[in-house]
Amino acid sequence: MKFAGLGVVFLALGICFLLSPDYGTAGVYKYKDKNGVWHFTDTPDEDVYKEAEQYIKDEKAAGRKPDMASSAPVGEDLQAHFKKNLPPANKIEEARNATVSIKMALGSGSGFFISETGYIVTNRHVIDSSYGQKEDTADQIENMKKQIEYQDKLLDQEERQLRKQKAQLRRQRRQMQPEEYRHWKDQLERREEILRQRRYQFDEQRRQFDEAYDKYEQRLISDLAQSGYTIVLADKTELQAEKVTISERYDLALLRLKGYKTPFIPRGNAHGLHHGQPLYAIGNSLDMGHTVTSGIFSGRRSDLLQTNAQINPGNSGGPLITEEGLVIGVNTSKLVGMGVEGMGFAIPIHVVMTEFGAFIGM
Repeated sequence: MKFAGLGVVFLALGICFLLSPDYGTAGVYKYKDKNGVWHFTDTPDEDVYKEAEQYIKDEKAAGRKPDMASSAPVGEDLQAHFKKNLPPANKIEEARNATVSIKMALGSGSGFFISETGYIVTNRHVIDSSYGQKEDTADQIENMKKQIEYQDKLLDQEERQLRKQKAQLRRQRRQMQPEEYRHWKDQLERREEILRQRRYQFDEQRRQFDEAYDKYEQRLISDLAQSGYTIVLADKTELQAEKVTISERYDLALLRLKGYKTPFIPRGNAHGLHHGQPLYAIGNSLDMGHTVTSGIFSGRRSDLLQTNAQINPGNSGGPLITEEGLVIGVNTSKLVGMGVEGMGFAIPIHVVMTEFGAFIGM
């Protein structure tokens, strides 16, 4: 992720800001437009109703029975919604239906329902961009401010010195030969032009830094205030979930979609995995929607599960599941290097339950 501003600052700080979406809960509506394209929404406006009503009228006029179920609100039972509108063909697709994308201002991540009461597990870094930074952002910003102030003082000193030298040259002009005077005048004018360019570049960098700092402050305010997050279901329906809690020890966060009966992924036994066992990673890989990648269980590294199932940007927070459709981990990182195709890692599901079981009621 990146945003406009001084390149050095952004590379050093990795600042990003979040826009807090309006929070609300509503039924899911499915309707077909005049071009025959199906749409899903939880916040239908007047045009949506007009499109749906016109579709029904057109179907009746043509002697066909309109799909009343699709144009009516699904209500609060998302399990029934998916069973009818996106029926899974296997256990992997059942888990896909229980996986969500989490939309943020400058990117997206993944999560999954862990219970039928709407609890969603994801990575903390998906909803908190400052999590995991090697150096405290506030300290980095303060250091950058000091560097800018120091450079500003140096330029001020050079500009004052140049003005004094130009004044001195004017006072001594009558005592100098014309050639000598032109020589020193040209020297000072070249220095003046160089200083002018340096001042322009510095002022532009400071302006960009100030702009980036303002956005950083806005992000901090938004982080403190934000409790609602836009989630995208497997059928592209967008709803609003709220933050329940974050883990202080692990890269984990818990959200909840209130008021809905949700599909969920049953828990498996991460302790019982054996080398070579097939595993599947589900998530919003590369911002391409709900995708599935396959691999095997490769081993353990510290407290993490290791797999060669591809975990691409956007997969963070999604489930790592078995062939039986049981979740055994939360996709969280990928290791890459020279000659290395990439090794993915997941936080074991029992760690999730240790952290959040009391909230979920398990």
